[in-house]
Amino acid sequence: PTLLAVGPTTAAASRAVGWPPAAVAASPTTGDLLAGVRFLLDTPGPHGAA
Repeated sequence: PTLLAVGPTTAAASRAVGWPPAAVAASPTTGDLLAGVRFLLDTPGPHGAA
């Protein structure tokens, strides 16, 4: 499944185990997480809009 990492540390950890995130929130705040969700929804591909 598509992964939205909750910050750079989570992104690094997921990459280390072979699960690269489709998007990375700049920080674990509500605003940055929403920005990541918006990015995924606005980006064509299997993780976002068709």
